[in-house]
Formats: sequence, structure tokens, C-alpha cells
Amino acid sequence: MPGIPRRSTPFLLITLVTLLFIIPALSQVTIENKEHNVSMTIAAWMQPRYDYEEADGGDAISRFSIRRVLIDFSGHAFSERLTYRVQPEFSDTDLPHARNVYPLLLYVNYEFSPGAQIRFGQFAVPFHWHFYVPQQGLYFYERSIASADFGTFGGWDKGVLFHGTTRLGDRPFRYGLSIIDGEGFNRRKNRDTGHTFSAQAVYAAMGTFPAGEPDVRRSGEPQLTIGAGVQYGMDSEARDWTLGRSPNRRADFFIATVFARYAYQGLSFIGEGFFRNVMPESPVVDDFNGNAFTIAGGYMIVPDRVEFVARYTGLHYDTDLDDADASELGVGFNFYFRGHNAQLRIQYQRIDSGAWAPGGNYDHFVVEAQIQFF
Repeated sequence: MPGIPRRSTPFLLITLVTLLFIIPALSQVTIENKEHNVSMTIAAWMQPRYDYEEADGGDAISRFSIRRVLIDFSGHAFSERLTYRVQPEFSDTDLPHARNVYPLLLYVNYEFSPGAQIRFGQFAVPFHWHFYVPQQGLYFYERSIASADFGTFGGWDKGVLFHGTTRLGDRPFRYGLSIIDGEGFNRRKNRDTGHTFSAQAVYAAMGTFPAGEPDVRRSGEPQLTIGAGVQYGMDSEARDWTLGRSPNRRADFFIATVFARYAYQGLSFIGEGFFRNVMPESPVVDDFNGNAFTIAGGYMIVPDRVEFVARYTGLHYDTDLDDADASELGVGFNFYFRGHNAQLRIQYQRIDSGAWAPGGNYDHFVVEAQIQFF
């Protein structure tokens, strides 16, 4: 096993400790005009990390990197009902699909009432569990391979979103309905294709909506959130992973998901399942489908400070060529110094996906710090 660069290790540890304890002491900056009808809040979020990755029968990779740096600009303009958000990402250019600078969120939002709002621009698409759970609030440093493959491409897209939070009986209820471009991140289409419709409904059956997956503050009463999402894409050519290696990559597709989270006294569980049906445009290719599920759990061993986490994901792809399966097993520890504002993650994952991706079976070890000002 190739060794970790020893000269770099002390420097990395000193840097992480400095970031975890000193930087979060700073506060975000808010700027307002004299009339107080225009405001801007500036914040930041970064993730320095170390990866060790070893594929079965292949060479190991040992590297330090800055996974991402996000600068966040948000506020209101002329009315507190009209808000905006611009969040460019300075990402690790060594990662697949990485950009040096790329806007993740870029939208304006108008609130007629808390239960009736409209958003226009590039935003998180309402579909699976992660629509309203911030990425910095997840168990693992990345989403599961199920949500990455069956969810919206990249998690963000351009379009219009109708959404709101209201009550169903005496319990909180959230909904979102969007019409999006279907191309993922902000870029022009190469040719005319149909759009994608995406919707989600979430209900807090017990307690309130969570701010993240872990139960960091040890809920004093049971918390249960359930939800579902659907997505329909027309004449799409952007979702190549759904279409296998068909002669014509354009297709309609339908995806559905159900999910739930339960948390109480520092113990939390997440479960989500996906089903997908793909209807290729090519007359020589039959329809095909796939399914996936994720089960994750965490327990705060030391209240507010140390959490043990585990996750298992299983996927089944039924493509136009063959059947294939993939799985992900992960365990790790989260150390909270200032909640999610200053966090250290130590995680191990085993990915088995060699049936559909040569060299796809590998072990992955990660040490990652997370520092944010939100």
C-alpha cells in the first residue's frame, strides 16, 4: 500500500485544527443600504480533505485536496418578500465533472405567503430526500450512489419552482413542483429536447422538519418525517446513465422515490427507495427499468460531539444490454466542534460496481474537515 506523504501530514493536521477552532469564531457579514430595503449576507463554506482509494487489482491513490469552497451571497431586494441567492463553487478540479468556478444556486424567489412561493433560476430540484437537507448536514461527505444515480443530474437545474410550507392538519407540510431544463447545471443545450417535471411532498408526521440527517442536539421528542417525489422527463438526451448504450440516447423517463427519517435522543435513521422506468425513443430498444435503496443510521456517542454512522446502498440496473448490480457499504465517525459549522469526518466506504463499470470495485478512506459560516 503506498504510504501517505509524511511531510504533508503534520501540515494538514495543523491546518485542520486551525480551521476548526479559529475560523468558525468569525461571523458572516451583512450589508444593507441606507433605506434598509436591499440587503446582502456573505458567508463561506469549505471542505479540505484527504483521500486514500484502492481499486481491486489496481493502483492506490493517496491525495490531499480542497473538496469544495462555496461563497454564499443572499438577501432581499426592495421587499423582504423578494429574495435572492448566488452561490458559486470553487471545486476540486481533479474530480469528475468538476469546475473551477461554477454557480450551484443562482435564483430569485418571491413569497406571496409561506405556503405559496415562486422561484426562478438555478436551484435544488424538488425530488428526493436531499432537496431540503443541506449537503453539509448529511452523514457522509457525499450523497449515496443511489441518490447520485437516480436523483436529478447534479441535484440542481434551471427552471421555475412553485413551493411552500404549510400545515396538513396540525403538522408541518412542504411541497415543491418544478419545470426544469433537464440538462443539469447551467449550460446551453446542443439541440432542442423536452423538459423535465419534478415534484415532491414532505410531511412531518412527528416533531418538526430536521435541519440535517444527524440528531446532533438529541431530540427530546420523537421526530418522524416522510415524503415522496416523482419526476418525468420528455425526450431527454442528458441522462445518459439511464439510457445504457442505446443507438439513440433520447428517451422519456419516469422516476419515483419514497423516503423517511426517524430521530430520537441522538439516534437517527434514514431510508429511501427509488424506481425508474426508461422509454427510449429508438424503436429497436425496449423499455427498461431499475431500482435502488439506501439505509443509513447514526448515533451520538458523545452528545453534541461524537457520532457513529453507517450506510448501505444497493442498486439494480436493467439496461437495454444487460442486468447489473452495485452496492455501497460505509461506516465512520463525525466529530462536531461547533455543530456543522466545524466538523471532522473520518469514513470508510466499500464500493462494488464492477458489473457495470470496469475497475468499479474499490475501498475508499476519507478524512475531511468542514468549516462553514451559515
